Amino acid sequence: MTYQGVQNAGWPKIGYNASALSSGMYFCRVTMEGLERGGKYQSVGKMVVLK
Repeated sequence: MTYQGVQNAGWPKIGYNASALSSGMYFCRVTMEGLERGGKYQSVGKMVVLK
């Protein structure tokens, strides 16, 4: 899933439909560009899907 757009500062929420995934552990990567001073940020987190 790709989300493009401008968000306000804070903790934005983006929904994701995981109905096509099997139960298990997945990794989620978040990449942001255009931060102060032209910086970039990337983070990888874990996501658990239980059905």
